[in-house]
Amino acid sequence: MRLPVRLGLAVLVVACMSLVIGASAFTGTEADRTVSVQVVEDGDAYVGLAYDETVSPAPGRTRGSGGSSGKVERVQSGAAEVTNQFATDFTVTLIGDDSEYPYLRYEDDDGDSVTTLDPGEAVAFDAVVTCKSNGGEQSRTVDVEVHAEGDGVSAEITRAVEVRCESPGKKGGRSGNNGGGPDNNNRGGS
Repeated sequence: MRLPVRLGLAVLVVACMSLVIGASAFTGTEADRTVSVQVVEDGDAYVGLAYDETVSPAPGRTRGSGGSSGKVERVQSGAAEVTNQFATDFTVTLIGDDSEYPYLRYEDDDGDSVTTLDPGEAVAFDAVVTCKSNGGEQSRTVDVEVHAEGDGVSAEITRAVEVRCESPGKKGGRSGNNGGGPDNNNRGGS
């Protein structure tokens, strides 16, 4: 009689263990979900952006004469414009690149690369290009970063901009917008 009791207990233990193991062996599930993302032009995004894809300020518009520093700054007015299309204010920063010549930075009317915008407000930035004063023609492509940060909102945009320094004696030959503000044809999705 002991054998049937032991056999019954063994069967009961195995049955209980299979219930415990079976309940904890859930490995996954499959669910159908759809995600919709709308891509808009830069000017229509929450951080509206209009910018010149080519920054090539005229040699005559300089801030320095070169001299012993060996460099000269040239300005292209209104090379980028940022518009706040969020419902809250945010701080926007435009970052160029000063790792090699020609350098590129952006400044608003106060000479800052950082400014705060209220909803619906826009700010224009000038492109300040630092060229080697005796370097002849210089050109390179720079990744320009736009950072916007506000109460519960943040956005980052990176766009490629070609930066050119022309020799003072060179006339013409430039393409793109020549310092008259952001070229409306230079807008991409963000």
